[in-house]
Amino acid sequence: MGECQGKETPVIGRFRGPYGFLSNFYPAKLTYDGLTYCNAEAAYQAQKCRDPRQREAFSRLYGDEAKHRGRQVAVRPDWEEEKVAVMAGVLAAKFGQNPHLARWLAETGEIPLREGNPWGDTFWGVDQRTGEGENHLGRLLMALRAGYRQTGLPTGPLCPEARFRAPDGLVLTDREITQMETDCIVHGSDRTLCREDWTFALAGGPALEAACQGLGGCAPGEARLTPGYDLPAAFVLHTAEPVYGREAEALLGQCYTACLDLARARGFSRIVFPPLGTGKACFPKAKAACIAVEAVRGWLAAHRDCGLAVEFSCTDQRSYDCVRAALAGETL
Repeated sequence: MGECQGKETPVIGRFRGPYGFLSNFYPAKLTYDGLTYCNAEAAYQAQKCRDPRQREAFSRLYGDEAKHRGRQVAVRPDWEEEKVAVMAGVLAAKFGQNPHLARWLAETGEIPLREGNPWGDTFWGVDQRTGEGENHLGRLLMALRAGYRQTGLPTGPLCPEARFRAPDGLVLTDREITQMETDCIVHGSDRTLCREDWTFALAGGPALEAACQGLGGCAPGEARLTPGYDLPAAFVLHTAEPVYGREAEALLGQCYTACLDLARARGFSRIVFPPLGTGKACFPKAKAACIAVEAVRGWLAAHRDCGLAVEFSCTDQRSYDCVRAALAGETL
């Protein structure tokens, strides 16, 4: 899994792409010191607060938002002495409560982990221009990785699930879709069905990636099926998302109905959707949520005897809030 910097020494030097799960900004929910956060950065920045009552304000923030807010709070007097220990605790919670991330960390083997950055942070990472830095984040991750080799991978307990059930039975969860045991999950991609999605690539394994390449692509609003391979889900429905502002918005609704048609044809009993269109396709999250709920409810109304349970999975906090509001008939 290592990327090579130089001719001989393999180093993971950027916590991006396939190594994005190493970043504190990665959307991995965790509970730390009695509060639940959407990512490690928010949990870490919250601990800066001189007044513990301010920490709850970080619980629903993205990493960049939390970092910005952390610059504005009154900082506890012992912060400089304690911040490395706090980060170690936050990372232990992140990976301990998300065992699939711990497995991915362990799979990096002995490769050095160095968070290279262009903005000159030489405490947590290294300066990409000079290669200098203390690399405390990389060191903590490597220490955690070494601990897993000695004691084994964590098995939980998982961070508590946020779950909402609408009156008509549609369910929303914040569980990571690639970790859900079900008949089928949905993967939003582009026309080639080979767009890089590192979460799916890491969780599904090389066989799933090869299967996507063999599908031959499809038009926006259509869907194709592959086995789940290394995923807990038995099958994956791959759909080509339309691009917001370039293609008809109605095609996004057709992504949902095409997947539902295929799931029904295969006799599946449960299907889980992510918030389609909200990534590289650039749909506003509230609009995408309304399209999703309307399309699914319309299809279920036309197929009342299908016996298909439908769920939405949103690890992204804003997408979760938008889908929940759409399911409840509320306006954000």
